[in-house]
Amino acid sequence: VCRAKERHMDNVVTALEETLRQVWMTAMVLGAIRSKAAKRLILTWLVALALMAAPIGVLGWLLATGRLSLQGYTPVVTEVSHRLSWKAPTPTEAHSADLTNMGMLGVSLAYAGMMFAVTAGCREFLRQSRRLQKTTLDETFEEVYADYFIHNDGEDHRARGMNVKPKI
Repeated sequence: VCRAKERHMDNVVTALEETLRQVWMTAMVLGAIRSKAAKRLILTWLVALALMAAPIGVLGWLLATGRLSLQGYTPVVTEVSHRLSWKAPTPTEAHSADLTNMGMLGVSLAYAGMMFAVTAGCREFLRQSRRLQKTTLDETFEEVYADYFIHNDGEDHRARGMNVKPKI
């Protein structure tokens, strides 16, 4: 009875130590989850960037090899007395320019639609991966356990992990 205050302080210190160990375990598991999410996000950004840049690269390659020509797309401009004036195109040139303009409009709209689809697909992928993080929590704990906790002081980290899991 006389040592009750000392034992109370020992119990407080022991409880604080256990709480700090649980906080450390929580931080390690959350750090692993965060690094997985960051890797997934970077990979998704790179795939989206590649999908959006690929048509531009193909268009540049087609223009460079001469397989695609924008002739008739640019208007013919002549310089007369320090002013620019438009030269009236012939009916054949006008029809060709209209087709080229329509083709460029179609390609531009298709590219915008593809960018929208890629963006929507990436957002949906990231949304689903965030939802699946809860289901892979046990696997993440096992990975962290194998990396950090298995060789640590012979303590029962699995039991502590079950106490920490609801907090994560």
